[in-house]
Amino acid sequence: MKRLLAYDLQSDSPAKLVDLLQVHKEEVYIEEAVGISDVFRKLAFGKKVPLSEDRNNLLVVRLNVPDMEVLDFLGYLHKSKPALRIVLYTSESSEWLEKLNLITGKPLIPVNIIVTTQINEVVSNILESKKLKV
Repeated sequence: MKRLLAYDLQSDSPAKLVDLLQVHKEEVYIEEAVGISDVFRKLAFGKKVPLSEDRNNLLVVRLNVPDMEVLDFLGYLHKSKPALRIVLYTSESSEWLEKLNLITGKPLIPVNIIVTTQINEVVSNILESKKLKV
């Protein structure tokens, strides 16, 4: 079964990310992660897992302000678990990410990580695709 892991870093929002994603509960098992270490634990880091398990996991992270630790973490996840699909949800705008890219001179988010303001539309597209792209 496909699993969706929600990691919400926007604490001042009245709507939690895990609640916003409940529209997909018929298609996936939805879990909430409460920190980076919880994400690692729930993705079975350090344990041998089949590639198909990573392909059946989708990590959704909501981040509205620049946080270099989280951006580094997402880059690390992308390198160490290339089959894991990752969506970075910025409900306000992704302008800050573009500015950071200009400042650092390199993209902070690998191109395989989807950055979006339309979370449910993107998740639906990922779940509906027959051949999940890595």
